Amino acid sequence: MSKCTILHGNNIELLKQFPDNYFASIVTDSPYGLGKEPNAVKCLSDWLEKGYHEVKGKGFMGNNWDAFVPQPILWKECFRVLKPGGYLLSFFGTRTYDWGTLAIRLAGFEIRDMISWIYGSGFPKSLDISKAIEGTLLNGTSNKKDFSKLNGERLERGNWGITKFTKEQGFRKKDYTHETSQSDRIGKLQPTTDEAKQWEGYGTALKPACEPICVARKPLTGTVAENVLKWGTGGLNIDGCRIPFDSDKDLKSATFGRGTNIIGGNYVGAKHTDGRKNIEANPTGRFPSNVILDPESATELDRQTGQLSSGTPSGTKAGNNNNIYGQFAGGMPVTGYGDTGGASRFFYCAKASQDERNAGLEELQSEKVNDGRKTEIDNPFQRGETLRKNTHPTVKPIALMRYLIRMVTPQGETSLDLFAGSGTTGCAAELEGIDIVLMEAEEQYIPIIQARTAYWRKIAEEETRKVNLQKSQMSIFDVIGERSAS
Repeated sequence: MSKCTILHGNNIELLKQFPDNYFASIVTDSPYGLGKEPNAVKCLSDWLEKGYHEVKGKGFMGNNWDAFVPQPILWKECFRVLKPGGYLLSFFGTRTYDWGTLAIRLAGFEIRDMISWIYGSGFPKSLDISKAIEGTLLNGTSNKKDFSKLNGERLERGNWGITKFTKEQGFRKKDYTHETSQSDRIGKLQPTTDEAKQWEGYGTALKPACEPICVARKPLTGTVAENVLKWGTGGLNIDGCRIPFDSDKDLKSATFGRGTNIIGGNYVGAKHTDGRKNIEANPTGRFPSNVILDPESATELDRQTGQLSSGTPSGTKAGNNNNIYGQFAGGMPVTGYGDTGGASRFFYCAKASQDERNAGLEELQSEKVNDGRKTEIDNPFQRGETLRKNTHPTVKPIALMRYLIRMVTPQGETSLDLFAGSGTTGCAAELEGIDIVLMEAEEQYIPIIQARTAYWRKIAEEETRKVNLQKSQMSIFDVIGERSAS
């Protein structure tokens, strides 16, 4: 079984305990740095000079650790302990992704790609500009807490601000039906001033539905082949992360008849008697992409596309205005991709459920956590002041971390998570049979990490025991069969 080592302390100092070229991969959910953004010129100057810029303040939910993204001084230490060709996967927020990847670049890494985890359950956090103007003009304040002071018609659709759209995003029904006083309702109103009417329908932010994952790599020693032979790193586990076909029909839909000359990672060629190739889908699954969907967004993609092909088969004649390929002269041949199947082409992963977050924590005491959000406008997992066993605010799903750690960590090698949080990457490593070192600076999360990883280690051990039992039983029957035949 794999070994999970949990270390508490400052990750820069902890990294100094490890020799050069020690880890095969780094998979981490780093702070998104949602605090006040520093002066870009001063920050970059400090990064170039010393790899660190002093940042004060707090970030997500008032946490000090989220004041800013990890800086080059940390990534340089990661660069040292990672083997040449080793991959670094790190989550960032959409508005701080540029800062995060720049810090990684300055440490010496190559940015190879970005994986987008797309989900449908994000909650909009947009300021209603019309209300802000109305409040400023009538009450002298645009603070959202003071919107309840505004006069206006309260529309008959539940609590103010809770629309049919937000109800359809999978939030709990009870969050929208409990009674609140009229003064607590701060949602939609009929603006009375001309200025507010002019800006009705305007806001300040889009609904979050994507989290980017930076795919970086420590430069190779020589060629890819030479690096893999020397260090055992440098490649992605493509076959181990292929997307299985969900049915025989799905498999068949990705196969092309003769005359097709599409050659790619999803297909294998079979020649006809006339010498032309028939392109068949790879039975092991589709080539993994840099997009990961949750079931809700996958269902919506299927609905919108109607299982639409992701491209136009080779040999198709494009019209004058082809929506996918732009403008071509009429009758011009188009070479495209032939994979079909809608959302089934992508890896699926929903956000972590409450059961998954708390599995293994039965012996821990629940604690009050206040994420600063009102219950009536919140999602199932962030509900103002509530009792919780897993008190970490940003728990990633185990399936997602399994997929990522499997992609970049060869069996028999050791991975690293710099920001363990509640230990999800460790749980994933236990299930994948991969050794991992977890680092966490906040002492309050250490018992949660220990309990969760221990729980999933038992699950992994039980699964291994079942597999070994099945193998032993098969071998016994094989021996009996051989004796009977003789």
